Order: sequence, then structure tokens, then C-alpha cells
Amino acid sequence: MKRIVNKISGEGKEYYYCDFGAEYHYKKSFRLWVDNSFVSFENDGQYLYLPTKGRVVQGKKDVIL
Repeated sequence: MKRIVNKISGEGKEYYYCDFGAEYHYKKSFRLWVDNSFVSFENDGQYLYLPTKGRVVQGKKDVIL
């Protein structure tokens, strides 16, 4: 399974994330922040292939891979 990875920029760095879940009114269940070493850059976009091996950490608000 592959998930589309979104990118935001801030403080001169790029950060990658995936939103998961579809709760009431399609609100996300959680956001997974992804290190760029897990991101596959392809011609039509950026993807995270699941399952993947890595350490998952619970942050203050979101989950970090």
C-alpha cells in the first residue's frame, strides 16, 4: 500500500507528513510525520510505502516515524 506524502516548508527545512483516518466530517485521526529517508520520490508525486520498518514515537500532538 502506498500513501501520498505532503510537504511543508518552514525555517529553511522541508517536513513530510501523511494524514490518516476519516472520522466525523472526514476529520483526520492522526498525522504521521515522516523522515525523508522513508519517502519515495516518483515522477507523479511523493509516497510512503506501507508497511515499513522504523521506529514510531508519540509526539505532543501527532505520531512520528
